[in-house]
Amino acid sequence: SFKEPQDWSKYSAVSFWLHSQRATNSAFMLIVRSENERTKGMDYYPFRIVLNWTGWRHFILPFRELGRAREPIGWHKIDSVTFTASGWGNEPHPDAVVRLDGFELTHVKMEGPRMSDEEFFNALNLKMPQLKAVKEAVERGDYMVAKRALARHIRERTYPRWFFDWRDHPFRGVKVPPPEADRAPDQWDYFSRYITIDWEGWRHFSLKKDDFSPRAFVEGKGWRGKKPIGWHWIRYMQFSARGWGLKPHPNAVLYFDDIRLVGKNKSVVICDFESERHPFEGLERTDERAKQGRFSGKWASQLVTGSIRCWKIPHDWSEFDALEFWVYSEKATGSRIILVLDSDAPKARSAAEDYVQKKFTWN
Repeated sequence: SFKEPQDWSKYSAVSFWLHSQRATNSAFMLIVRSENERTKGMDYYPFRIVLNWTGWRHFILPFRELGRAREPIGWHKIDSVTFTASGWGNEPHPDAVVRLDGFELTHVKMEGPRMSDEEFFNALNLKMPQLKAVKEAVERGDYMVAKRALARHIRERTYPRWFFDWRDHPFRGVKVPPPEADRAPDQWDYFSRYITIDWEGWRHFSLKKDDFSPRAFVEGKGWRGKKPIGWHWIRYMQFSARGWGLKPHPNAVLYFDDIRLVGKNKSVVICDFESERHPFEGLERTDERAKQGRFSGKWASQLVTGSIRCWKIPHDWSEFDALEFWVYSEKATGSRIILVLDSDAPKARSAAEDYVQKKFTWN
């Protein structure tokens, strides 16, 4: 177990080596605990390992392949890691000897299952008249020509039309800005404001648009001007205790509540933490303190979780005058955090752009 909960959210997999002295076909469990105070019993991510080999074996386990028992808080709060041969229907085998080495967190590229050329073309309806050239090439076993014919068909067909562009997808009711809207493509653009933790108890914030600076501190470069797209495009909001010349304070514990956008004609609640599955990444829902209702969102450790973020927000802030929220501070540490409102155009992935433009690598 860890002295302090660990934040694994920046990774996507765990990697380790196991040496099995004998293939006993017995099993044991990997248990990654993420305790939720609101539930009874353990909250964890499990994975079952069968000792059906001898020698060394390398395991790379994407987080998404692990199970989910009860209601673990999330990968941003990992309390302990356990290998156990007891429980979960398993019994320790007297001849099983296992050695562990190289346990580490890592990133893995997620790829879907691959098909052979033969499997791919067999899955197509080659009886369609439009695919005559494809069918003839497949029957000859010439898959290179078949690929070219299929690509030509996709580019030239009039129906069904090539109907999508990733920028046309509604982003919670707002159209994603095109690349030409990015006034500074070589930098990250956003609105920001520093907040000094110089109080104890609850404090109410009402931040108007003029309260956010057009300049930001860039590590290694100093203060730089930013060119956000505008208040009609806010991708997400984030509080950070790292970066921007900041250092996480070990004694800073904050609780957030009743985060909302306020305008003359309407007010929209972003997060009040009353729902079990709240949208703020990095905050733990708790009933230890609350300003409104029963619950708030706890930022328990800036050392473990350097930043907290919320994507599920109204993305057009044109009609709103202020961002309002309550923050409870256990101690006036004098340290600072930064509130960042991302207003940058999403960077296009070249592979996605090529696909939209019908540029295929397989023809």
